[in-house]
Amino acid sequence: MEWEKYWNETSSLKSQDLQKQVGRTVLGKAISEELWSKTLDVLKDNLGIDKHSILLDLCCGNGALSIPFSAICLSIKSIDFSKHLTQTLKENSSTNNIDVICGNILSVDYGFGYSHAILYFSLQYFNEKETITILKKVYGVLKSGGVFYIGDIPDRMRLWHFANTKEFETQYFRSIEEDNPKIGNWFIKEDLMKMAEFCGFKEVHVIEQQEWMYNSHYRFDIIMKK
Repeated sequence: MEWEKYWNETSSLKSQDLQKQVGRTVLGKAISEELWSKTLDVLKDNLGIDKHSILLDLCCGNGALSIPFSAICLSIKSIDFSKHLTQTLKENSSTNNIDVICGNILSVDYGFGYSHAILYFSLQYFNEKETITILKKVYGVLKSGGVFYIGDIPDRMRLWHFANTKEFETQYFRSIEEDNPKIGNWFIKEDLMKMAEFCGFKEVHVIEQQEWMYNSHYRFDIIMKK
């Protein structure tokens, strides 16, 4: 799997900056801790997590969500296929309520009984068939009324808001030509909503990102309830 290889070998893994490590950057510069802290507050509110929550953090990376949310949730299972990033999570975590698994979320056993699940800044690494697999797996392990939140999804209808200069357009088409897309897969909101309904979710809503969020000009979030 190309993305699995990438996230085990990319040079960004060597960065000491946790945001830069996972590619959460603007023009190569890591987003600020202040901006990330505000983002975490939005995600916490949208998810509705509290001290009773049992959270599944898919594509958890270095724990940018798992670690701060461990102070809120009862327990968290964090899964990612990057050995370096999951090891970083383990080293930086000071709590005993995070269970870290290094494995591919398409095939690894999630366990069961979650009140909440989140997949943030990572759906682009999966195609539609793989997305259905993930949705069905999460649906199967959520409690009745459980919530699945997918965030920072590239919006196909706003592709040119991202590639908004001739230079970026050229880079985008070259990456397609070389079969090495820099962002990955782009999604259409309505398609993803219908996909979630097909996989069994009863309530599905798109959430537009707030304007101050650094990817708001070309990404969106979606929340679904079992």
